[in-house]
Amino acid sequence: TTFGYAPGGAFCRKPGSLTLDEATTESLSFHWTPRNGESSGLVSIDGGAYDVATDTFYTAYGLTHSSAHSVAVRAFCDPDTSTATTASWMTACAPIEEFPFLETFEGLELTCWVNPANDWQVLNSPSSAYEGTYMLYNYMNGLVAANSYIISPEIIVPSDAEDLELSWFAQIRGNYSSQSHGSFEVLISGDASTTIDDSYTTVLVVDSIFNFNFLRYSVLLDEYA
Repeated sequence: TTFGYAPGGAFCRKPGSLTLDEATTESLSFHWTPRNGESSGLVSIDGGAYDVATDTFYTAYGLTHSSAHSVAVRAFCDPDTSTATTASWMTACAPIEEFPFLETFEGLELTCWVNPANDWQVLNSPSSAYEGTYMLYNYMNGLVAANSYIISPEIIVPSDAEDLELSWFAQIRGNYSSQSHGSFEVLISGDASTTIDDSYTTVLVVDSIFNFNFLRYSVLLDEYA
């Protein structure tokens, strides 16, 4: 058990664990357990100045989407305060809805990509990237599970979309068939599902390639408006 003491020596226990209630692209809502019978607290976001909370829950607004934000809460035992209980949470990931959109992967953390096996990574390799220095990379080496996959953030297709094309350059080294991993597939879901389920449709299949050059692939997204 950890206790906090105000500078004046008064006894004031710090709040119990913080609980996240809701995360949006611009806000975090959370609550905590009071341990002194208090009905208010002091809240700091990302190391900023403490704000007075008139209850034991709080919503922080104006935050950056797809980002981790630190939270610190002190109990207010009039006239004293406790030490802080802390937590860190992510705001919700923002969908891609402004076009044209270009993802270079430069400095990107895959926070908003679903990467269940953690076998996909952003690689800094000027000699290997198609352009710039970064690329999305999976070192399969014949050892990766057959269902290895990564899912991009949601793409909002405009209702009036015409010839909205999703394209990318890929370099595939090896023969997937000979490695008993089947094909390399691109799937699209109209339901923004974050797991590979029946909502996904295969739109591109690469059966067997051994090519050290980057090739361009593309699919049209109009029907997903």
